[in-house]
Amino acid sequence: MVEIYDLETYKNAFIYCYVNRDTLEKGHFEISFRKDDTQKILDHLKIIEGQIGFNNIEFDWVVLDWLINNYEFYNQYSLPQAIYNKVQELFDTEGYKGIRNPLVPQLDLYRIWHYSNKSRATSLKWLEFAMRMQNIEDLPYKIDEELTSEMIDEIIEYCYHDVEATRQFYLKSLDKIELRKKLQQKYGLNLINRPDVGMAEDLVLDSYCKSTGLDKNYVRGLKTVHSFIQVNDIILPQIKFQTDYMKNWFEKFKSVYLLTPRGNWKGQTIELFDEKYDVGLGGLHIEQKALEFYKTESTFLAELDCSGMYPTFIAKHGMYPAHLGKEFLILYRQIRDDRMEAKRIGDKTMDAAGKLMGNGTFGKFGSDLSYLFDLKMLYTTTLNNQLFLLMLIEQCGLNDLKVISANTDSITVNIDNSKKPLLESIVDSWEKVSLHTLEYTPYNCIIYRDVNNYISQTIEGKIKTKGCFEKDRDFHKNHSMMIVPIALEKYYIDGITVETTIKNHTDIFDFCKAVKGNKAIKYKNKCWKDNNWKEIELQTRVNRYIVVNKGSKLIKIMNPLLTEDGNQKKDKLLKYRKENPQQLDLFHFVEDVVIQKNRESEVEAGFFTQMMNRIESLNIQDYDINYEYYINECYKIINQIQK
Repeated sequence: MVEIYDLETYKNAFIYCYVNRDTLEKGHFEISFRKDDTQKILDHLKIIEGQIGFNNIEFDWVVLDWLINNYEFYNQYSLPQAIYNKVQELFDTEGYKGIRNPLVPQLDLYRIWHYSNKSRATSLKWLEFAMRMQNIEDLPYKIDEELTSEMIDEIIEYCYHDVEATRQFYLKSLDKIELRKKLQQKYGLNLINRPDVGMAEDLVLDSYCKSTGLDKNYVRGLKTVHSFIQVNDIILPQIKFQTDYMKNWFEKFKSVYLLTPRGNWKGQTIELFDEKYDVGLGGLHIEQKALEFYKTESTFLAELDCSGMYPTFIAKHGMYPAHLGKEFLILYRQIRDDRMEAKRIGDKTMDAAGKLMGNGTFGKFGSDLSYLFDLKMLYTTTLNNQLFLLMLIEQCGLNDLKVISANTDSITVNIDNSKKPLLESIVDSWEKVSLHTLEYTPYNCIIYRDVNNYISQTIEGKIKTKGCFEKDRDFHKNHSMMIVPIALEKYYIDGITVETTIKNHTDIFDFCKAVKGNKAIKYKNKCWKDNNWKEIELQTRVNRYIVVNKGSKLIKIMNPLLTEDGNQKKDKLLKYRKENPQQLDLFHFVEDVVIQKNRESEVEAGFFTQMMNRIESLNIQDYDINYEYYINECYKIINQIQK
């Protein structure tokens, strides 16, 4: 049996709930003043084949492992407190990575989706919001409370809810899990709980060591460290410009140091044919103007995209981390060739593996924790590709071909149909120099708010969105107010007014918004009742709400400001006196007055909200939605574009 499970750990109650992955049969165990399932837990763990959880490798299984090894020193009354103490110890331990080779094999969805990364950090409660679960209520009682028998029953119900949330997320993770199983079987590596970038790193390491005969532990300890990196040392001889402006800029740019003991270069902005471009350590970006572009019978509107820009550059220009030598390049080229063959014959597993190894390893050239670390390799790749794109943009400009956007590995043009052969000629010459291949994607329309927020439709009708226009978002992103991208797509693609879309929309989840809390940020609800303001403390982690015509105020509470030494920040009255010299000083003031109060602000200033942590009805008619609020949110974006 494989189960999906979750634990709750209170001072006087330990709860373990699970559901059979295949039969959906539920079960739970309890250790408290009213029940002792210790032996049942031990017997259960001996017969199950695997466990699926969310952050279970660093938390849930660690708790169970501790229970297995320490239960005999306690009884049913003292054991919950001991488990609780162990949990607090885990919370206080930084960098803990869990237990190697657990007794019961673990599948950790938290690790697979790389939610341990700070930029992707996601709680199960946030996933419940993203997955549109009707109930996203938090634990009904604080973790340090003493529970009564009735309270324990509520905790069990809550724990089952989190198990169901984990099960739903497991179902959304099946493609990722299946890929890991296939690659694990093919390569004989333990990849089941590795994120995509981790798998890429492991697969390349395995292949590299097999081809060189080197020990993995030895290779893991390798890296190339540079004290200085100058642009002139990494630029390819193929990089050449035609205009005086770009020639002069390029000569000065060669003298720039990208890396010094004082830190990294921060980038530059250049202006080319009336457009500004940001050149940095990452990819090239245009300073995108808010504009709308629509194809006509006489125009060609298209994106020209470098297929696999970085892997292609590395393979064709012969790049490799200095400490790994040409053997790495040979391997990298083989990976690329194997992927192309896999795509040709329809081998999706090897195609996915090749994509992982080709793209996934690139970022590791900049990680000093990786055996791939070589900043010169990283900057050689990113800088030369930006310069290649600038060469292409320059050639387009010299031939009066309008470039309307550029972003990392592509440019977008809006030109007259008669100039398409000229564009193709320029691209052909550029491909011979850069060794890249450009893929054309013709569009019916593209609407930009800025470089990271746009919507487009290909001539085949495919919709591509990013940022505020994005409907299909990754789970770790904010899924608030999805009615806005829905209405914007209808407006720009189908010509339907946002008022029509919003007022006729019937999915209440698309009107929901959510805010996150933590130790420093909390929320409360403030409503007018019985001729007085009533305040209700809200959940700690996630609060879901809608904007309504009549309701309550959602208040954000932040801790007092602190100085660098951790003391509460002080209010400088002297500054006020200087700014208000005519103010009479009727009283004696202490110069520095400690601000004792928390800082408070309205989340939706000027509007009322209704909390939706538990949605009882899915009927849109049961809610007093402030449609004008959501309509105005759409027009904020539309007006930015049409200004």
